[in-house]
Amino acid sequence: MHQTSLRPTHHAECRIRERDVPTCVMQLLKDAGTDFLARHPSHAGERLRIVRTADSYWIAPHAGGHLITVYEQASSNIHAWGRRYLHHPDQNLGRLQRLPVHHTPEQAITADLYDLWVLEA
Repeated sequence: MHQTSLRPTHHAECRIRERDVPTCVMQLLKDAGTDFLARHPSHAGERLRIVRTADSYWIAPHAGGHLITVYEQASSNIHAWGRRYLHHPDQNLGRLQRLPVHHTPEQAITADLYDLWVLEA
């Protein structure tokens, strides 16, 4: 399935700045995140593009080639969130957990330092 590049709406641009979305995550949300079908009564057919990071999931509802907004969901709350917002949550919660973990530059540095400390201990 070919994935289209998404363009943020003005609202999404405001939320990206307001929520301090990491640049690398934003690039993935625009071009390469994984799409899920949303379950929302007033937004039929809306999809959710999701990127998993070390401690959260970044979610971008989109329709018609446009990102509508962007928000972060803590990993600890992803099951409750998924049951409420994902179409076929039982199947899609497993897909969410299997998403590759993308490390932001800050998370990558922390992981590298942790590896150094553990290896030297």
